[in-house]
Amino acid sequence: GIKDGMEKYNIVSGVILCGMRQEDNSQEVVDLCIEHKDVIGFDLAGPEIGFSVLNHKDACQKAYENNINVTLHADWEVPEGIQEVVLNSKAKRVGHGSQIINDIEIDNEKLKFKNDAAKYVYENKIALELCPTSNIQCGAYQSVGEHSFGTLYKNGFNVTINTDNRLMSDISMSEEVNNVVEAFNLNENDILNIFETALKTILERGKSNLGDKTIADSLDLIIKKLKDNKNYSEVFKSATKQALDDFKGKKILIGRARMFEDKTMDLDDPGMFA
Repeated sequence: GIKDGMEKYNIVSGVILCGMRQEDNSQEVVDLCIEHKDVIGFDLAGPEIGFSVLNHKDACQKAYENNINVTLHADWEVPEGIQEVVLNSKAKRVGHGSQIINDIEIDNEKLKFKNDAAKYVYENKIALELCPTSNIQCGAYQSVGEHSFGTLYKNGFNVTINTDNRLMSDISMSEEVNNVVEAFNLNENDILNIFETALKTILERGKSNLGDKTIADSLDLIIKKLKDNKNYSEVFKSATKQALDDFKGKKILIGRARMFEDKTMDLDDPGMFA
């Protein structure tokens, strides 16, 4: 159906196959990821309380051994969530992860770790995909100012700014950035640092390069434009448009769409919109 849609509507798309924590067929899902090379990753969704990711450790290990990108969340509901997804399940990034604040302490401005998982995340620069607005809406925090983002960033964790979902949370990326800037009194250098770190993480995790026609090319242009323009909304829109225009006539060289070779010319890569 996705391939038919790509042909019919002149778009590029891809699939992350998702198992459910409360089910027992996650290995079958990983097998499908391995079998279909245009699948871009393996995910586990569903309730976290009472449904540990460790119930799916064999599936996660198999995905890891076959170079399948593993996408796992660690929300605030399960105290041991960070350890389970990072150390036990080898996730390449932590979805949300704001609860890691409970695994550290600051003593006389010195960072101390309460467990190996927090230390591993810090020392290996594992990206934390923090989503302040979504966390507030779900009841984890009362305001952006109370969110763990500020403490984690100021103490050297690899934090990124995310909307979680623009539709259900009813927020744009520029609004999310503005909220974080205002709440934690961040300056231009802070935002550039966060975005540059995000770009580095994307390139390393996806094993891609600038010029491959991915979201990284949009982010690279955003970083360059932010150095001269501090209007986030304006920069995001103009950089995205420029990336789409610049790469319209080029082939996608990595990921889900490269199998279509010349057919990807004159198509937009949806990741550039993200």
